Amino acid sequence: MSPQELKNAKKLISAMPLNQLMELKEIYGLNWSNISSPTTFGKDFKAEYDNGSFPNLSSHGVKINGNNHQRYERIR
Repeated sequence: MSPQELKNAKKLISAMPLNQLMELKEIYGLNWSNISSPTTFGKDFKAEYDNGSFPNLSSHGVKINGNNHQRYERIR
């Protein structure tokens, strides 16, 4: 993710409701249509999460028998 994408992600995460599972498409809302490659962006977002870039976010993996989309929850 670029520094601007990372800054935007942190802003959107801080606006998420607490303790609610959401997919990236839900977190980004109307901004999701501006993502040129959602699959690549999702992988990049998950890599940033794994590197500790989003300490107020918890990953819940993908839903069993779901659409292979990661689910996240704002925890603080």
